[in-house]
Amino acid sequence: MKASELLRKAADSLWDGGTWTDGAHHSYICFEVSRLSKYGPTTDADQATAIAERISERLGDSASLVGWLRARGYVNEFAPVAAEIQAYRKAWCLHLADEFEAEGN
Repeated sequence: MKASELLRKAADSLWDGGTWTDGAHHSYICFEVSRLSKYGPTTDADQATAIAERISERLGDSASLVGWLRARGYVNEFAPVAAEIQAYRKAWCLHLADEFEAEGN
């Protein structure tokens, strides 16, 4: 599966920031992509690695998206709203999918 396809699937299945249920998936893009890639061919694991590397490059010194947003003053340092963070993650996931697709992946 292409990286862009994995990212679109991940965007569809990321936790939405609401009530956590037993059927909920991960809140982090990398974890959800990794989960999805485990059920596909071995090339999916390579795609998951490429996605994780791209995300890590973008986050720079921040360990997570929340840390990146906090460092730039985009979210309240003490009370980030889960639904807003997850909406941002989903949008970023789709943006990354578009980037990979433009590169043919």
